[in-house]
Amino acid sequence: MAKVSDNWPTAWGPPVCTASFKLEPEHFRVTELSDLKLSGSGDYLYLWVEKKGFDTHSVVMDLSRAVGIKPRDIGYSGRKDKQAVTRQWFSLYVPGGLSGHLPAESPNYKILKTDQHVTGLSSGQHAGNQFKIRLTDVNGDRDAIEERLESIKQSGFPNYFGDQRFGSKYQNLTRGRRMLAGKLRVRERNQRSLYLSACRSFLFNEVLAERIRQDSWRNILPGDMGASPELYWPQTMSTYDSEMNGPLISLYGDGDSVMSGETKHLEEQVYAMHQELCDGIRSSRVEWSTRPAVMFSNDLTYEWDNVDLILRFSLSKGAFATALLSEIVAELINS
Repeated sequence: MAKVSDNWPTAWGPPVCTASFKLEPEHFRVTELSDLKLSGSGDYLYLWVEKKGFDTHSVVMDLSRAVGIKPRDIGYSGRKDKQAVTRQWFSLYVPGGLSGHLPAESPNYKILKTDQHVTGLSSGQHAGNQFKIRLTDVNGDRDAIEERLESIKQSGFPNYFGDQRFGSKYQNLTRGRRMLAGKLRVRERNQRSLYLSACRSFLFNEVLAERIRQDSWRNILPGDMGASPELYWPQTMSTYDSEMNGPLISLYGDGDSVMSGETKHLEEQVYAMHQELCDGIRSSRVEWSTRPAVMFSNDLTYEWDNVDLILRFSLSKGAFATALLSEIVAELINS
């Protein structure tokens, strides 16, 4: 599994197997988890969409053309992977009803159900995602693999930003660095946000990696802010374990850090190695934020199908399934 930085260590020891991943879209299934309570009436048409081999933005553009509304009038909670079979909600602002027609058939997606509501979807409104992943041609000791999975289920895994955040061949991070250094002009607001996010995510991963090296990624240090249970979306948990908590790590921004003491000192040591990047982020006037260092999925289950391993689990929004997989698989071969 390629990483932006080879210096980002795993938490539970060296990975215990190799495998192939996403050889077919059906091998990676994602279902959006939401507690939406739709009213059945209003100016927004809601669509529950299943897509395959098609990214979220492409669905928006296709619906925009078919229905005759602007892309900005189509809302969704989160972007879903292209090389996958995914299900998620879209909202279309259509006061007075549709002026066009919903696509009857598409080779890339299908509308499974519709509803109406008085407000539209906004980014991050979903609670999490449910995954079903088939790893094929798994090569490794089964006892060691199952032991590792149990460790992850009981004690969590590092909440790294996945490679998807950094773009194909890490172009989001590369362009973000150039943008913040004044070497690349980016006019489109969404692109600027995407590149800035990649840079802040890189710094977060650098800090998390250092805490793993110091074996403090699950411990509350002096100056830490503890993550609240809601950040782990406990609705997926049959029972909540009081040990399912951990520290928050900063997402770099302008102004003063929200951390103090030993935690602030640790983070500042990491930031000092990336001073130019930090200067660029501060000049963007983005506020400091935080993200849990640890992510949990205590509904994780697994089963074997000959040499394939099938994993089912749920994660809070913003968490990456590939961060969990990297604790198991040393070499993840993509299609």
